[in-house]
Amino acid sequence: MRQKRVLEGSDRNDGHRDRKGKLPVQFARSKILRAFARSDVLILVGDTGSGKSTQVPQMILDDDWGLKGKLVAVTQPRRVAAMSVASRVATERGCRLGDEVSYAVRFDDCTTHRTRLKYATDGILMREALEDQVLSNYAVVVIDEVHERSISTDVLLGISKQALAVRRGSMKLIVMSATPDIDGLRKFYNKGSIVEVVTVPGRTFPIEMMFAGEPVSDYLDGAITATLQVHTDESMPGDILVFLTGQEEIDAAISILESRITKLRANGHKLATLVARPLYAALPSDEQMAAIEPLPPGQRHHSRKVMFATNVAETSITIRNVKYVIDTGVAKSRTVNLRTGADILRVGPVSKSQARQRAGRAGRESPGKCFRLYVEDDYHKMEDHPIPEILRCDLASAILHLLAMGIGNPFKFEFIDPPPKKAVANALELLFSLSAVDEQMGLTELGKTMSSLPLPPMLARSTLEAKRSNCLPQMLTLAAMLTVESPFLSPRGKRDEAAGSRKKFASPYGDHISLYFAYKSFEKLESENRSQFCRKYFLNVRSMLAAQNIRKQIEDLLGGVNAVGVDERELEGDLLDAVRMSLVAGYFRNAAYLRSEDKKYVAYGSTRGLTGGVEVDIHPSSCLRGLRKRPALIIFHELILTTRSYVRTALEIEKHWLVELSNGFFRTE
Repeated sequence: MRQKRVLEGSDRNDGHRDRKGKLPVQFARSKILRAFARSDVLILVGDTGSGKSTQVPQMILDDDWGLKGKLVAVTQPRRVAAMSVASRVATERGCRLGDEVSYAVRFDDCTTHRTRLKYATDGILMREALEDQVLSNYAVVVIDEVHERSISTDVLLGISKQALAVRRGSMKLIVMSATPDIDGLRKFYNKGSIVEVVTVPGRTFPIEMMFAGEPVSDYLDGAITATLQVHTDESMPGDILVFLTGQEEIDAAISILESRITKLRANGHKLATLVARPLYAALPSDEQMAAIEPLPPGQRHHSRKVMFATNVAETSITIRNVKYVIDTGVAKSRTVNLRTGADILRVGPVSKSQARQRAGRAGRESPGKCFRLYVEDDYHKMEDHPIPEILRCDLASAILHLLAMGIGNPFKFEFIDPPPKKAVANALELLFSLSAVDEQMGLTELGKTMSSLPLPPMLARSTLEAKRSNCLPQMLTLAAMLTVESPFLSPRGKRDEAAGSRKKFASPYGDHISLYFAYKSFEKLESENRSQFCRKYFLNVRSMLAAQNIRKQIEDLLGGVNAVGVDERELEGDLLDAVRMSLVAGYFRNAAYLRSEDKKYVAYGSTRGLTGGVEVDIHPSSCLRGLRKRPALIIFHELILTTRSYVRTALEIEKHWLVELSNGFFRTE
């Protein structure tokens, strides 16, 4: 694995990196505040670890620039970052979360009337703009981690530009990035606004880079093997950070690692304690903190922690005591096929900037090492920066929110990188077929209600259809279960056992109904029995608890138990049909039929007739996969592209429902 060693970074001879006054951004305090005072927009560039996310908002708060009782908002692309940074800042300021410093993320808001500094996901602030386009509650808006370029971030950049024009002199904007690619930002805000740019040099310790000597065929197995090598060969203290692509993969990695350690010890190998922790966006806040916080000082010389993380750990989150990074070089990303309209989830290579961000995690507190599980030539073939989501993803949710804010023509909205017109047209076509907009691009009453729910448009439409069809309690359960990561675990080495256990919940109608049965089985148990139940049936207890919380919040948004009803009937007969029809009302575009000549599934995509489309297969994890008689027609929740195109979370439906519930999207032939 160790083909080439490269030293990156420089030692600034500063051993107290976590002390507030020693962070690089503090040395630039005067420069930052002067630029902030004379500008409308401050673009701040600083490497990961410079302290910009935690310190700059506090500078503004302490300087008290024209706040006049208004708040400072700091946005993050991910909920785990918003929560962890808020927690750190609250600790630094000696207050409790919810007092002076708070956070707000989807389904979790701890802000109070005492809050002055609010960390939030960019999606939360975008939703607030539905009611208040000029963001009048905030004196200063800080958009952090702009280099990640999520759709919500790009929409928020456009909203903030409009707000600045209206609130001239009473609002300031700070845009922060970890990469120096700022020309586009400067040009975007230059018209009508005074723009200042400040660059804060990073301060990483030397990082020894090691590339693989030859391509790694199985990066998951390679990551686990590398973790054991680092643990046995490298000195302590120093924790390990491993980058993987998703929750299921992370849970599998932890299970395999623990199994291998048990076998090694049984064979007489003496290993120091290795504590494995997952880190991904869907984790409950207490488990996120458990992953981020280092082991107690007394344990660090004879124990080590390894964090298996998604790219949520690339930026923003302060993860202390990391000395070794294992980079698989891959991440999950979504891409929409503009021809078919299919939203595709795929695993692919990261960009060079992402790879550098990952490596930089090893050099924040001391000299570190990064083990890249790919050859150096592959690194040089990577794109310089990730493609912004706005240029590659489905825009239906973003367009719905723009229309809800009163943006009459989304084609003319100012994006820093305008999306393809075909993508905007596809989004409008979908929203029209969901009955969310009319032919003049005006928002319908149904569309207004859909925009108020923190759900993707298709799932919001299904939920509201269920309310009309008197099956809302069941759909609330499904909405919650479809919002969280899949609760069904398939650990390597136990996949057959897991598949057998899952049959307890299996339904011949499909995976949505299986999710419902799993939730109901979990919900009726006493809390002390739930963990054991999840272990027995290979369910992710974190996903189940998160679904329970999300279900309650969606229920409250729709009027509480009086509106929803608390008595849930058995899911069968007419009620089962009502639930399936409600799902079709939202997910009709995600339909696939069984081709008679070869018994293969074909997804319709954006075709308006009931023929044509793209060949797909039902994912191996689906309960429909093993049926003797395959359903003639299905809808699915997502399309995944690996070695072939798989549809995941599939449900059997009736053909005439597609015509009846798609508002003209499908027609009979």
